[in-house]
Amino acid sequence: MKTSFITACSAFLLSHIHRGAAQSCSPLSDVKITFFGYPDNSPPGAGLAFTQCGHSLAGGTGSYDDPISFATATDGDFKVCDVVYLPWVKKYARYEDDCEQCGEDWDKNHEYHIDLWTGSTTENGGQTQIDCENSLPGGPQTIVRNPPKNLETDTAPFFANGNCNRKTYPVGSDTSLCSSSSGGGGGSSATSTYTPTTLASTTKPATPSQSAKCTWTGHCLGAPCQDYNDCDGQLICTDHQCAVGS
Repeated sequence: MKTSFITACSAFLLSHIHRGAAQSCSPLSDVKITFFGYPDNSPPGAGLAFTQCGHSLAGGTGSYDDPISFATATDGDFKVCDVVYLPWVKKYARYEDDCEQCGEDWDKNHEYHIDLWTGSTTENGGQTQIDCENSLPGGPQTIVRNPPKNLETDTAPFFANGNCNRKTYPVGSDTSLCSSSSGGGGGSSATSTYTPTTLASTTKPATPSQSAKCTWTGHCLGAPCQDYNDCDGQLICTDHQCAVGS
């Protein structure tokens, strides 16, 4: 999501003006999570608004040294190049792009909203990729600001070669999320591996089993919802209830 040179420079300068002393590790709950990639970037492609953080194009594997690009409100509480940790998918992400809807959410309700990059730097995944994004575990989530460097990571991409990775992990307590070390601590992160499933080119995500284990408490089968982002895994929002897709 490219923005103007003036906007990019202003956001970068503000990020340094407001930083002040180093912040400590802290969980932030109820963050709205959405996903975007090559086909639904604006304009389509892998362009970034802010390239001073380490990526010339949107990307990242999710490790601390190579975090996934995320977009958010340019006038919000995040500062350009901020790194956060996403415990339900075990990935690090970095603020490198702007997001119009995120800005509207912040201006209207001071709602935290980040849009996570799904890929790729060179290939347009088309509708198959968009369908994957719509089925990924979004909704309100807890993230970690100023995280330690050595948290466990899963560097499998959200989407690659037609495969959609919806893997999620149980999230610990607010205290445990920062217990590995103090904010910005050293060490290398451990890495998990995951084999994604193939997502067919269709307007609906694959139908989950009703007996599938729910990993997002309060967002399981039968829970109230407003849209698909409010439901765990591959559940969909039907008549304001999380349900199994047909």
